[in-house]
Amino acid sequence: MQRFFNMFNVIGSLLLVIAALGFVSGGKWIAETGTKPSKETAIVYLGAGLLMLANGYMSHKVSQRSN
Repeated sequence: MQRFFNMFNVIGSLLLVIAALGFVSGGKWIAETGTKPSKETAIVYLGAGLLMLANGYMSHKVSQRSN
């Protein structure tokens, strides 16, 4: 039996945590050096995290079906 937390889910969860920290700090926590902090960056991390979680979910379902 394959575990549910494959790397897609782990990375997606980490991206969601980073996005949450970005929203809470107003973008200061995830700003790159020399750029102005913005909440739009947190939205990008949120979208990437959700896509990774969706990919992990689909990957898990397909691997269960083939077993």
